[in-house]
Order: sequence, then structure tokens, then C-alpha cells
Amino acid sequence: MSFTQEMPTLEVLFAPSVVGSDAGDRFILNVSLLDTGTLGDGAFFYEITEFVRNFNTSRGRRRELERFTTGTAQIVLDNRDRRFDPTNIASPYYNATVGVTGVVPSIPVVIRATWNGTQYPVFRGFIDSWTFDYSDAGIGDATATITCSDAFKAFSNVIGGLPSVTTITSSGTGVLDVAVSTPSDGGRFGISSIDVVDVTTTRNVNVTSNVQTTPIIGTNGDLAGTRITTILDAISWPQNLRAIDTGQTRLAVQNAAQSVLNLLNEAAETDVGAIYVEGDGTVVFDDRTSIISEDRCITSQATFDTTTKNKQFMDVKIVYDDDLIYNIVRVNRKITSVTSGDSLVGTTVTIGNAESQSLYGARTLDIELPIPSSYGSDTSYGQSTANDMGLFLSSQYANPELRPDSISFKPRRDPSNLWPEVLGRRLRDRITVKFAVPGGGSAIERDCFVAQVQHSGSPADWTTRFGLSSATFFTGFFILNNTGFGVLDTNKLSF
Repeated sequence: MSFTQEMPTLEVLFAPSVVGSDAGDRFILNVSLLDTGTLGDGAFFYEITEFVRNFNTSRGRRRELERFTTGTAQIVLDNRDRRFDPTNIASPYYNATVGVTGVVPSIPVVIRATWNGTQYPVFRGFIDSWTFDYSDAGIGDATATITCSDAFKAFSNVIGGLPSVTTITSSGTGVLDVAVSTPSDGGRFGISSIDVVDVTTTRNVNVTSNVQTTPIIGTNGDLAGTRITTILDAISWPQNLRAIDTGQTRLAVQNAAQSVLNLLNEAAETDVGAIYVEGDGTVVFDDRTSIISEDRCITSQATFDTTTKNKQFMDVKIVYDDDLIYNIVRVNRKITSVTSGDSLVGTTVTIGNAESQSLYGARTLDIELPIPSSYGSDTSYGQSTANDMGLFLSSQYANPELRPDSISFKPRRDPSNLWPEVLGRRLRDRITVKFAVPGGGSAIERDCFVAQVQHSGSPADWTTRFGLSSATFFTGFFILNNTGFGVLDTNKLSF
């Protein structure tokens, strides 16, 4: 895939299964170990850039309060020499020694770009599928299209089997088909041991003293960052692919029978934080204070302005809707017990904003989170935390916001200014969008967060789209030792 001087150098790499003597073990989530597979950048990756015809990627979410979605990529490859054909034994990715093709799903893929000597990650994940297209019945053109997902899809596929603080054993041979013991190998993927109680193995059951139990993970009182680390440790997610904040909120133990992705999102939401995957494959947890204290979130990192010649975007979409109006917030506390499963405890906290309700009608945000009833000597921890959370959310989302929803770029129009921006901006970076509108008057200017990053590229062109969320909700909070945001009775308070 060749480029002009106005385009970055693109690299696409994948790690084909069992290729060559140094290829290592095939990497399959829930079977192989993440820290011993072929995930890192190294000799196991094969560069396939020259065969790339076009690609597109997407990461992020549509707006605040939504969960970040699984990142995706699609890459169309030239397959006229059949190198990506899994039936072709002459393919460079075919291992003749063991008679196995390396062109299979579930293997790692990396997309990155280099501009002006700086390398930028674009996407990192795993191949979901290969699709082979042939024109003129195979006589003419041939392509192989790979569809990919980032770590979030892998996390959604891992359900249960996590280590529990409760010993899971079997003592009733005539009662259960299969008894599952707590993993004893340090919390790797899958089940460490299976004791077949009968010749029929129809299900996996967690039991303690002959009673079916609910598997749990964590310890009551864990901070959100500690809990997320525990979950990632349980599936052996690599240390070098994590960026985890400490967290501000204490968590109750969680029901480990759900997917790893749900566990991670639940922990992040209890802190009113966010968990997502960056372009380099790093799993990031931002706690609730990060968006009102980190420099990249409180200070605009770039201004995109159609009223000047530099850093212009092609178009902007402005929305003014009721999607983020919540004037009744209900916070329910969920407790998981080994013996009785999930249950709601305490009094549901209900916070209302009467003025907002009179203007826009009742709009309810109902949430259920694992917040412990007490922590240490603080027996009111659960109720006070739920109350503070309800007050915070009801004040933040009481009114609609006129906001840019997205902006799009053709970086080749202003290469020196735009390439570093479209490739270097991270999710949740604060940016400024300024544009003139027909009809005259002052230009519209808004601060936003980058909520979504989408790239679409080919040898001839490249388009980038930023999905945006309003920064107004997270502006003006009190920050200690900050001359602009550290003024009592002036700035807003968080919790």
C-alpha cells in the first residue's frame, strides 16, 4: 500500500497461527495464556501492508452515560496470489511440518501509522472472520477481507470460571453431574480442574457443602481500580496493556457468573468512571475524577476552526435533543451473596430536579450498582454514596445541551497540522470546535470530548471522523491548588 508524501506510512501486521519454528503457540482467548501468546510487537507478527487495499476502524461510544462499545476494524487485502487462502498449502502462512494453515480467526492484528517520524497506534485486536471474494469466477480479481474486534469482544466471551473467594468443591457424588473447583493456577482463563462425578457431564455447577452457590469475585470494600485489576488478573490480561486509575468508590463483591466485560463495566459505572480500549490495545479505566482533573480533559488539546486556514474540518453535525436529560435519578444498591445470589438492599435513593421536570417532563435514570452497605466503621457508607451519586447525576443531566455531535476531516488538505491531530487524539481528549454558520453573526464555539474515533483509508485517500460529547457537563469543578478551578464558592463540587 503506497502513499504520497501527504499520507502517513501505514503498517498492518498480523500473527498467523503456527507459522515457522519461532511462531510460538497459537493465541486463543480462554485457552492460551495472554502473557505467553503472540500478542506483543515482535518477530511473530508478519507485515502485510503491501497487500492492503483499504481499511476502516471504529472505537468509542456515541455519548456520555453509554458504555464504550467493542472497537472494530475491517481490512481488505489483495489475495490474487492466494497467500491468504487457508486451503493453499503454498501460502507463506502455511506450516507444512504440521500441516496447518496460519490463516485462521482469533489471531492478533495491529494497524499503526507513522507521520513525520512519530508512530501512532490506530487499532489492535483480533481477527473475527475472513471473507474471500472472487470476481469473474476467480479468473479476475481476488480479495480477502478480515473483520476484527478489540479486547472487549474477547472479554464478552469469557463468562464465569473466574476465581472466587469462596472455595468451590463437591462432596455429593450422586447429586451433581460436574463439580468445578476454584482455579488453582493463579486465575488463568477457563477452568483449572473438572471432577467428573458421573459419566454424564451436562453442566458446570458451583457447590459448597452440596448446595449450589453463586460464584463471586473481589472483596467487599475494594476501590474500583482494585476490582478492575482483580478481574484483569483473573484472566491474565497483560500488565503492559493496562492503564488503571485507583478509583474513588468502594465496591461490594460482584457476581462472577456474568461476562468479564459486564464485570468491568459494572465496576467502572459504580465509580461513575469509564473503561475502554485505546488504539494500541491498552485497557483504560478512568475514575470519576479524571475527567475533571486531568490536563487532557480540563484543557483543550486542540482547536479545530473553519474560520481559519489551519486545522479545518469538512463538516459538523449539531444536535439539540433530550437524549441526555435525566431529572429523576434512582440509585439501587446490589449485594451478591454466595448462598442467595443477587439482591437489592437498603432504601432506593431517588433524587429529582423539579425545575427540569416542569420544563421537559419526567425522565428517569434507573441504575443498579454493587455498593456495599458499610465500609470499616462507616455503617452508612452505602446509602450516603448512593445519595451523593444521585445528586451528582441529577445536577449534571437536568438540561439539554446544544452540542456538536461529530466532525470529519480529510487530513491531506492540511497535512502538517491535521495528521498529528487525527492520529494522536485519544478518547476523552478535550478539544474546541469553532465554525461559522450561514446567516452571519458570531462563530459558534464549543468544547467537546472525543467520544469516538473512526478512520477510513486507502492508498489514495483518508477520512477521519470524531464522534463528540459535550464538555459543558464537566466544566468548572473545584480543583485543589488550581488558580482557575480552586476558588471556593465559585466552582462546582463533585463527590
